[in-house]
Amino acid sequence: MELPHEIYEILVKAVDAMRSGMAVTITPNSLTMTTQQAAELLGITRPTLVKLLDEGKIPFEKPNTHRRVRLADVLAYKEQRKAEQHAAIAEMGGYDEGKEGREQALARMKKARKIVADRRRAG
Repeated sequence: MELPHEIYEILVKAVDAMRSGMAVTITPNSLTMTTQQAAELLGITRPTLVKLLDEGKIPFEKPNTHRRVRLADVLAYKEQRKAEQHAAIAEMGGYDEGKEGREQALARMKKARKIVADRRRAG
């Protein structure tokens, strides 16, 4: 079976991530989630997520009595938050151009985030 180039690229990235010891999940973009699932994906508590929803920072639907959040919206918020964190670090002078370049600083931050995430998963 011949794969479209886009699908091949996604699979290569998924395999690379798994080789690095990262967990990989492939889900449809239209998937809706409970607030608990969305909070776990973001690494925050459910009450904190509900606060973000109420502040309008993440769109949600309330078809009945429970809120539902689209996976695409949660992932978009996660990327936005990461970009804001990087911008804040750069603004504060989070790295010294003379001693450590931007790429090294980002690699160091990624490694630190992975350690924290592994500790959270370990419980």
